[in-house]
Amino acid sequence: MGEPDSRHHLQVTEIFTSLQGEGKFQGELTTFIRLTGCNLRCSWCDSAHAYEEGTETSVADILGAVQKRGVKRVCITGGEPLDQPPAQELFTVLHHGGFTASVETNGTKDIGGFTDIATFTVDYKLPSAGIHVPFAPGNWPALREADELKFVVADRVDYDEAVAIIDSHDFAAQAVMSPCLDGTDFNQARALASWIMEDKLPVRFSLQLHKILGIK
Repeated sequence: MGEPDSRHHLQVTEIFTSLQGEGKFQGELTTFIRLTGCNLRCSWCDSAHAYEEGTETSVADILGAVQKRGVKRVCITGGEPLDQPPAQELFTVLHHGGFTASVETNGTKDIGGFTDIATFTVDYKLPSAGIHVPFAPGNWPALREADELKFVVADRVDYDEAVAIIDSHDFAAQAVMSPCLDGTDFNQARALASWIMEDKLPVRFSLQLHKILGIK
């Protein structure tokens, strides 16, 4: 593949390197590309600074910034990264550049048309999120074994709905449940862990490491 088309630009909030905070790559050194803009306003969102503004940046310049950091694992997040059409070109140049790329998306966008991504982490928004945009139905068949379907659980109402969703849909991805952490208060995390164990639920329990450590 040739050089990325410098005419294609994305709105970028920030590019930084940290430890992956949750999911299957938790704890691994990762360069994050946070794209700007989101179609949702979840009540517990921890990246509201990515809703607006950002800097218009060419795909070529994004690739250069990632290459300089020297980390092969990359996570494209937001905001909602699939809202920006040039994102596919970014995925492709990262793939051909030897990077292993994952995408974190809010579940309202169909992932089926995107390629060159090793892992999609797709959220399913539960009642505590306070939003009323439906999960994209095309995501059920599009989810692969390499992907994750993530539920952020704030209370028992969230948990019960997540269980009902898991029980009523066929999908290949790993289901992941994370408590909605409030600082260092782990009571909700303990409650969620006990519910999962009690029900013998086939999910991965994942704490949000970046919140525990207080890192970006």
